[in-house]
Amino acid sequence: MMNKEFLGLVILVIVIGFFLVGLWPFNFIPENQVQWLKDTNGISFYGNGMMYTPNHLNQGNSPYQDDSITIEIWLQPRVKYNHFMADILSLYDDRKSEIFLIGQWEDSIILRHYLKKPDNNKQYKEVGLDNILIKDKTVFITITSGDSGTTIYVDGKTAKLSPQFKLITDNSISGNLIIGNSLTGKRYWTGELYGIALYNGVLLPDQILNNYLSWTKSGAPELSYEKVPLALYLFNEHSGTKVTNHSAPQDLIIPAILTILKKDVLTPPWESFRLNRSHVKDVLINFFGFIPFGFFFRAYLLKSVKIKREKIAILTVLTGGGISLIIELLQVNLPTRSSSLTDLILNTAGTAAGIILFNMTSGYIENPD
Repeated sequence: MMNKEFLGLVILVIVIGFFLVGLWPFNFIPENQVQWLKDTNGISFYGNGMMYTPNHLNQGNSPYQDDSITIEIWLQPRVKYNHFMADILSLYDDRKSEIFLIGQWEDSIILRHYLKKPDNNKQYKEVGLDNILIKDKTVFITITSGDSGTTIYVDGKTAKLSPQFKLITDNSISGNLIIGNSLTGKRYWTGELYGIALYNGVLLPDQILNNYLSWTKSGAPELSYEKVPLALYLFNEHSGTKVTNHSAPQDLIIPAILTILKKDVLTPPWESFRLNRSHVKDVLINFFGFIPFGFFFRAYLLKSVKIKREKIAILTVLTGGGISLIIELLQVNLPTRSSSLTDLILNTAGTAAGIILFNMTSGYIENPD
């Protein structure tokens, strides 16, 4: 049964399957899934969407006095995330490196500050607060961060104090905002935003409470303080491709097509590792999915070329790894897929396992009696 033509057909079907599974849904120009709310001020992220500032928030000036910042976010989550952390808001620098982010994991809010080591590897510190981002529940969150640490306020009231954590550690840093997604377009957030404000200083508790009351009553913060917002987005445009910054020139852009601001190529295993069922399932699929290719391609080469078995094994592994590499590089331009070095390693190892399986059974295949 295992003649050369049959083996070639099996291999062709397997390879086509690899590309179908690896590149589905083949959407290299995806719609940016953001739309204005109809009956109220606000904007909806209903899928993989994002918006960003094309310029720094405070060009030519030192934006953060004493490494301090206040962030106000009025929002309503629509999904409880447990497969990845969704990015609600992040600040990134000219090197497309995140400075800090505010994200959602399940019903928790996560604050993360990135640190760059001398070897250019990134580390981060993070704090979180559970049971805050409840699906379909509106919440007003204020975050202050400065010399005394970081405080999270919920609906104008103190909810958590982290004395050793700071969002900003260099007051000379400025950067661009991205809302509703990560730079790579992979960690999208789903929900509605009704208002965002950033201040270059720490607001006092009574100011925070007054702002909460003002936002929820009139749709804007109280602006009688000496600290003028660095950015103020009221989401009251109701249409168009930008969100006006009512405090400075840096408007948010809403692109028609989902824009990938940073392309991750072959993300290393230590960055993509997640200890959950989804990741384990992905590992098993990537390993066992390439075993049939290694098995049948080695059998095909044995019938097609006259070279040593050791060289056939090497050629089979290289071919399996090469197919995987092509798929991973194509996935760089697919926001719904991730280019992963882990997948490349697992696919190549699966090909090698297929060769081992063939070697273990080849005597029976060649001599079925």
